[in-house]
Formats: sequence, C-alpha cells, structure tokens
Amino acid sequence: MQEFLRVRVAIDSLIDGTKLSIQQKSVCDSLGQIEQARGLVQKLKQMSTSEQASIVAKRESTIEALAVNAGKLKNGPSKKGKTKGTLVQPLGTA
Repeated sequence: MQEFLRVRVAIDSLIDGTKLSIQQKSVCDSLGQIEQARGLVQKLKQMSTSEQASIVAKRESTIEALAVNAGKLKNGPSKKGKTKGTLVQPLGTA
C-alpha cells in the first residue's frame, strides 16, 4: 500500500510538471515526463487492487490527454487559413 501511494504521488508530480512544461511550450520536457508517467502507470496497474483501479484509470486518462496537448505543440500550429505562397509584386519601372 505504501509503495502504491509513493508511485501515485510520483505520477501526480509528473502530471503537474507536464502541465507546466506544456504551458511553457517545452515539448522535449513534456514528452519526457509523459513517458516517465506512462511507465509509472504500468507499475501502478500491476500493484493496484480492484478498488484502486479507478485511481489508476483517472491518472492514465490524464496522461493521455496531456500527451495529445504535447503532440499539438510538437506538430506546431495548424496551417489552416494561411496562404499557400508568398505574394510577390513585380517591381514597376517608371
């Protein structure tokens, strides 16, 4: 039980750090923290009881939502609505 709590606190800390990294647009930090959290969630799943399954599921869904947000940072802003080329006006001779 004590190990379960320790791992859960570590995951919560990584979740908080990932949220902060995403706010600061630090993609590398965010992705690294997400991978660490995913590993800890797997460990938590192995040691959890049926009563603790909802705790694990909540953290897992939070991590996946953060991964989606970090992925949006990694891919950059949507290019929708931007022009496809640069408009160049010819130089006029007077």
